[in-house]
Amino acid sequence: MQRATVRIELDDRAYELALQPARPGVVPLHPAARAVLEHAQPAVGRRAARIVRCTVPEARALLDHFDSLCDRLTALDHADATVCAGARDAVRRALVAASA
Repeated sequence: MQRATVRIELDDRAYELALQPARPGVVPLHPAARAVLEHAQPAVGRRAARIVRCTVPEARALLDHFDSLCDRLTALDHADATVCAGARDAVRRALVAASA
């Protein structure tokens, strides 16, 4: 049985935030999720983005990380909270599409 592949388009800023060193109070990025991010390809098109291809468990790890990071940045009233919310939503939509 072939494993489902999840395709996620992440804004370049979200990609950069995810690869930063761990922050206090944020779910750390799972090593497998970090590895798929490091292999993400630049998106072709009108905006700066990366295409991440991963398994469902790796996508869930990304979702956990972005959800936690979004909560933390929102609590700090940080400008990047909106970027993380967009990334979280992109991962969630990709997971739904992969299960269809």
